[in-house]
Amino acid sequence: MGVNIDTKGDYMKLFQKTAEKLEKEYQLFLDYLELNEVQLSKRTGHIGKKDCFALNGLFDIVQEKYLTYGRTQDYYTVIDFFYFFSIRAGILKIVSKKGKGMTVQKGQRYPIFFHMSAMERYILMMTIWLGEYQQALGDFRSSFMRNGIFEMIRGAREEEALQDPFRGRIASPWGSYYIPEIRLFALFQLLRIQWLEDKEENKDNKFRIKTLYLTEEGYAWKDLLEKQDRVFWYNLDVSTVLPIIRNVVEEDTVNMEEKLMGFWAYSVEAGLHTIYALKARRRYC
Repeated sequence: MGVNIDTKGDYMKLFQKTAEKLEKEYQLFLDYLELNEVQLSKRTGHIGKKDCFALNGLFDIVQEKYLTYGRTQDYYTVIDFFYFFSIRAGILKIVSKKGKGMTVQKGQRYPIFFHMSAMERYILMMTIWLGEYQQALGDFRSSFMRNGIFEMIRGAREEEALQDPFRGRIASPWGSYYIPEIRLFALFQLLRIQWLEDKEENKDNKFRIKTLYLTEEGYAWKDLLEKQDRVFWYNLDVSTVLPIIRNVVEEDTVNMEEKLMGFWAYSVEAGLHTIYALKARRRYC
């Protein structure tokens, strides 16, 4: 039975474990990059295919079901978002090492970020997802940009399978083509992905997503955002998103907003390889 969402305290109770789970997933990402001295592509500045495949295998919340390492970072949304967030926030920085090419190492904001609580990190990362990363997806366009998935879940109930938005026009609506927004909603545990079993064959479902379910957290989050009009979704940035997202916290929301905005105000550039320059090179098939 779900938490009865009547107060900010109820939001806090519901999202605390969710925040801790995301915190662990992000730490796996950081630890892997540090322990393996991952080399970045000279052409794109991205993490290579083999490392993306290995990293994906460590994740629990969203783990793509690829059998080989043939996919680029663009097809691992969790890795791509973590990478964007880390570089943009100064938690990691891109460096060139003699004889090793480009790699990443801890940035000067790394210790500041890790003095934040799990909830503060969760709210900051969600704010950056909606306020910056969504636009940084660049050339990629889908029916689920901005408020697309939110509109789809508006009438859904907790733990209810989402209805096919294409009304049968696409054989496998969630898995026939790659949809980053699904992975992002699932990463923040607002949706739950049911993947095809290994033995299940479906040639139309090449990304192997069978069904999407609205989670308890997603239902509560939907409740927060239903009060926002369409203008909100078409003017997303950190300053407009954070005052809404912070409402999952019970106390000191004004102080938290100031703290997180102060952290994010720090602008990161890594030589010619700013995170926006990297995103400008992105191409989706």
